[in-house]
Amino acid sequence: RQGLPPPPPPPPPGSSLTCESSTIGSYSGSFAPLPLELSPAAMRLEFTSDEIINRAGVLALFGPAAPPQHTCVNGQPALVTDQYGILSDGPGVYTSSTNCFWTIAPPGATEISVGFADLATAFGSDKVHIEACSDHSCADAAPVDGSPFSGFLIPEAFSVQTPVLRVSFEPSSNSNFDGFELAFAVGELEACSESAASAPFFRHSGLIATPRGAGNANYPSELSCGWDVYGPGSSITLTFLSFHTELNFDLFHVTQCTPPADAPPPP
Repeated sequence: RQGLPPPPPPPPPGSSLTCESSTIGSYSGSFAPLPLELSPAAMRLEFTSDEIINRAGVLALFGPAAPPQHTCVNGQPALVTDQYGILSDGPGVYTSSTNCFWTIAPPGATEISVGFADLATAFGSDKVHIEACSDHSCADAAPVDGSPFSGFLIPEAFSVQTPVLRVSFEPSSNSNFDGFELAFAVGELEACSESAASAPFFRHSGLIATPRGAGNANYPSELSCGWDVYGPGSSITLTFLSFHTELNFDLFHVTQCTPPADAPPPP
């Protein structure tokens, strides 16, 4: 399918957002909030945790619209040129005949971020392979760090400096589990800054993930950080893919903002 065009160049450094005093919402628990569409295309995202009971955290995609979704189609290889999106083996449990092959090749990409929203496969036998390639042919495909992925422990989100990624899933066991859901976006995985306002970034689309504690599958205690995000369109959509925080105590806040005065005008 035809992908979205490459994002425009960023405005000069030093830009900052103007954010309202009240948030759009503050979310916690283990149910992903519904997608949020904000206009104008600027938002502040903040996450705070207390000193006990840590969870897996939050994974979300943002962009000018809801992310495109790509599921397995009879084992046929698929070329994906979207700037961001979701890959999965499809609804329900997979079978030994569920074979998936995608080549992610967004125009103009030099780095691609990846995050698992879900991973439930037979450990050691039913593996999700992710490989970096220099072009669509993937003649020089090389596994990314940690690949292949299997089991039930969701790895931390990461980014790879590559223009193309190849993702494949060829189960070989007789076990049947829910499979996987994988999010991707062009660009670096932006760090969660201690002060969101100190590090605004301008992106067509991107991947947001709460950080993990050292050697841990959960976010750390007493974490307080955030992201200031703005884009080139008239609106921006935030889609939550995975959401696990301590109910009522570890909160993810979303605030509507106004883009900087020097931000490029919407197309």
